[in-house]
Amino acid sequence: MTSAVRRRRPPIDPLVIAFVGAPVWWLLGLFQAMFFVAAAMMVLKLARMRDVLLPRLMAVWLIYLLWVLGGVLTLQVDAPGAVPGESMGRYLTFSYRYVWLVAGAVFLLYIANTPRSLASETIRRALSWFFVVLVGGGLLGLLLPTVDFPSLLEALLPRRVAQIPLAQEIIHPSTAQVQSILGEPQPRPSAPFPYTNEWGMAMAVTLPFFVYTWWRIGPRRRVAMIIILAISAVPIVDSLNRGLWLSLAIVAVFVALRSAFLGSPRTFFVFLALGVVTALVLVTSPLGTTVQERFATPHSDEGRAELSLHTVNSALEGSPVIGFGTTRDVAGNFNSIAGGASVVCPGCEPPPMGTHGQAWFLIFTTGIGGLLLYLTLVGGYFVRHLRSRAPDAGPPLAALLTALVTMPIYNSTGVSLLIVFTSLGLLARLDLAETQREDAPTMVGLLRPLRRGSWLVVAGIAIGVCAGLLVQGVLGAPAVARQSVLVPTANLTGEADVQELTLDSEAELATSHRVLQSVSDVTGRPLPEVEERLTVGAAPNTRVLTLSYDDSDPAVASSAVGTAVTEYLELRADLSNTTQDSLEQRRTARYDSLSGAYTDLQSTLRSTNFVSTTTADALADLRNEMATTDGGLEELTESRELGTRVSDISVTRSNDVLLIRLGSAVVLGTVGGLILAFLWGRYRAGSPRGRVPSEIAGLRTVRVPHEADQGRWDQLYMRRLRSFPSLEVVLPDPTSPTAVEVANYLETRLPRGRRSARRALLLISAQTSLHEITRLLSTCRAMRLRPVGIVHVGSPST
Repeated sequence: MTSAVRRRRPPIDPLVIAFVGAPVWWLLGLFQAMFFVAAAMMVLKLARMRDVLLPRLMAVWLIYLLWVLGGVLTLQVDAPGAVPGESMGRYLTFSYRYVWLVAGAVFLLYIANTPRSLASETIRRALSWFFVVLVGGGLLGLLLPTVDFPSLLEALLPRRVAQIPLAQEIIHPSTAQVQSILGEPQPRPSAPFPYTNEWGMAMAVTLPFFVYTWWRIGPRRRVAMIIILAISAVPIVDSLNRGLWLSLAIVAVFVALRSAFLGSPRTFFVFLALGVVTALVLVTSPLGTTVQERFATPHSDEGRAELSLHTVNSALEGSPVIGFGTTRDVAGNFNSIAGGASVVCPGCEPPPMGTHGQAWFLIFTTGIGGLLLYLTLVGGYFVRHLRSRAPDAGPPLAALLTALVTMPIYNSTGVSLLIVFTSLGLLARLDLAETQREDAPTMVGLLRPLRRGSWLVVAGIAIGVCAGLLVQGVLGAPAVARQSVLVPTANLTGEADVQELTLDSEAELATSHRVLQSVSDVTGRPLPEVEERLTVGAAPNTRVLTLSYDDSDPAVASSAVGTAVTEYLELRADLSNTTQDSLEQRRTARYDSLSGAYTDLQSTLRSTNFVSTTTADALADLRNEMATTDGGLEELTESRELGTRVSDISVTRSNDVLLIRLGSAVVLGTVGGLILAFLWGRYRAGSPRGRVPSEIAGLRTVRVPHEADQGRWDQLYMRRLRSFPSLEVVLPDPTSPTAVEVANYLETRLPRGRRSARRALLLISAQTSLHEITRLLSTCRAMRLRPVGIVHVGSPST
């Protein structure tokens, strides 16, 4: 009996396998890969379902996935302010991140469609256990911060593949990041993630599930929960993660206020007491000192602000609609245009654009459109359920609030994104519970109208292509002329104590008013336009300046950049000559003064015939200083190299603008075509005399003629209706004699379904009005029947 019961026990759900088995997968190097495996298993289960229900706003995320694909066209485009050049590795990074987005959609669909096989309590317990795993990983990172080891998967993969930086992040286990934020190297926990910020984001979105679930299980779990929370304070504080602290504080206030709104003052006072206890602990323990030191040490605040502003400006200037697909390395750093990582300063290279915050990531990689779609989905669910009185809505709402609050700080990608979509799935279950699941929209109901209006999708794509090409034809593609100059170090100020000019000062010299005016005279363009078109860059850690000028005419661009380089070198030579003349005059005057003093001193000594030690030393000092001054004069008379052109003028007509314009237009046209196709398909479904209500707009519709010869009905109806599922009843339009006649015929011949199926087939004709269709739907609801199809019976000519 026991073995039989065990055989009937359902298998463990893939979602549970991924989250609960996280420690094992981390050791094996499969931590992130297991979530992809779980998503694939979910797809197989969804594919076996007859009807896949669509959660609220699911279409928004499907449009977002389509929108992100437009970034493929801009992956090799040079972003303003980024290191120019192409990289095939961008396709790998884009694909990796896109798979996570698709996995998020799968998690949402799967959770919404499996309330019977996967209980919501099971999901919450899995996320709660994952929080415990994160606490354990945090403690491990503090105790063994330098531990990292090759995983089993890393050992099995070819060395060339395993050494790819992205692969190292995924398959190479490490416990912490060691950083000198407070002045001394200090471990910041990250296990099972490669970065501390990912660990902090996952902690923030899973903690509400842990507290809610373990508090409800029983007294023993409550005690264990309090102990684990107390232990978790150590890695949370020592992570120095202010974004994590901020999100936890906001979530605590949110939960307390929501409890008061729901009429649960006990929970409100519990959180109030928890806040008081937390404050006392921070004041009386070393953890409080760490928090104070962290807030007193901004560390990366200025860099984060600079990077965020740089990222937004680059996206808005270069590709505001669809973004650049993936991140880009910053040209130089925030201190110098020639800044970059080196052996002496490995940390002098800023992070890539689009990394430090989900908001900036979305703007840079998917444009303004991608940001709005993401906010519509996550923010829409949060606002809709904000006033929900369901207790189970609390943890997922807190997780969504964390995702929204930390958008300027954390990137919600990877596992954290799946936790956010798991929260969306739990809220979607509440939506489906409030309405009849039979009336919920389905995937078939979404795809069928799109199929009917597919010509509109094709038309939208075609219009997008034509619009992009038209804009390109009207505005043209700019030709970019470039030339590089090697600039040796020089002091052009004439002051001995002043340091030599930096490359940034040289860049300001290359874009000075004199240079801009010369270019303006050659091109005939006004100074503000020339200032915008003429740009100066530099190779990292070098003295090589690259001047660029873009114009629709390649000849004008070449002439402009040549003039700019020539005028810059001449300006530099003039400044150097002026400096030399000034120094030569001052040194000559100094030499003459020293020579006179030396002569006078010698004359005085000859007249007195007495030479003391002090006098001899003074004569030696004067001779040495005269020799030094004379050597300086000889150096000034030597020729000096003021700048060398290290490359010829190169002119290229960039395709970047074409790809951005074409990609933006195609994405907008495709999305517009999909929306119109869906609306058109919904409108055309069912009766020709009016628009069918949403309950049956996505149902399969079969149009058949009405033959006078009933002997042919078996061929007309039975063959075409064979694909319909077994039925409980056939409901005709009572005002249509044709529909009633066909219904009586079908009632005697169609196989009857089980009583539990409760399926109905609707029969209408050309005379059926919209009012009668509505009445048929009301009849279905009253009889608790589910319509599965529509038969439109027409005349022999239809």
